[in-house]
Amino acid sequence: MKKINKEKLIDGYINEMKNRGYSKMTVRNVHYLLKDFMAHYKLPDQDSISDYLFNADVSKNTKITRSYILLAFAKYIKRKTGTNFDIGAPRLKKSKKMPVYLTKNELGKLLDASRKNIRDFTILAFFVQTGLRIDELVNLHTKNVDLQDKTIKVHGKGDKERIVPLSNDLVKILKTYLNGRTEGYLFMSQKGKPFTPSAIQKMVKRYAQEAHLKKKVSPHKLRHTFATLALEAGVNPFTLKELLGHSSLNTTLIYTHITPEISRDAVKRVAEITKDVFEKK
Repeated sequence: MKKINKEKLIDGYINEMKNRGYSKMTVRNVHYLLKDFMAHYKLPDQDSISDYLFNADVSKNTKITRSYILLAFAKYIKRKTGTNFDIGAPRLKKSKKMPVYLTKNELGKLLDASRKNIRDFTILAFFVQTGLRIDELVNLHTKNVDLQDKTIKVHGKGDKERIVPLSNDLVKILKTYLNGRTEGYLFMSQKGKPFTPSAIQKMVKRYAQEAHLKKKVSPHKLRHTFATLALEAGVNPFTLKELLGHSSLNTTLIYTHITPEISRDAVKRVAEITKDVFEKK
């Protein structure tokens, strides 16, 4: 097999995207994806893409999107290098496991483990109280945050903008973290550079281990936890759809699930409504 220069191919593909007018956020996210993939695999062939997506702790829709990106990159490599390899559609294996979310007690342990680092604590608090996607969080700028109005402007999938409200607690945490800073990315590394999604994933995993949580925790699981807690708090699916940035209500309904607390509350409400029916007259 012909030896290929991975970095050169990635840079070439990214330059083509820029020339075609893709948004900065899309280009940045694709760049992260390709670098992460090529760090683990030689080529984006069918087996490699299938394995990568199977092990990715993201939603099914995100896996489908990533498969399109990796297939397009595979075609680019073939066109530029003449390398012959199989680029058939990846096999997306379906998981039969119930969706994982954290309880309030587990969330408390996770947050406590990160309190020693105000930046990391703020990032975890953001996931828990806003339900942002990891790509949305790493692309936030300080200019997107309005502490006075208690809102953030989020650039979601397809460059769609949405306004997400901030709780009083999160505003207080943000003020402490920012300490008057009004420029640059909202969350940056010690070198002053924006985080990559993989760096955030590793950070969340590290604190979950420090908190001795038995569940596999990731930013996607925290987003799912936000959706679960919102439902338990009585937020209707239509409102939750807007908060999560879903284009379809069906996506929100698939994303969420029925918890014992929701079931008990539903039975309790029906019982209250029908109480007089059972009373003797």
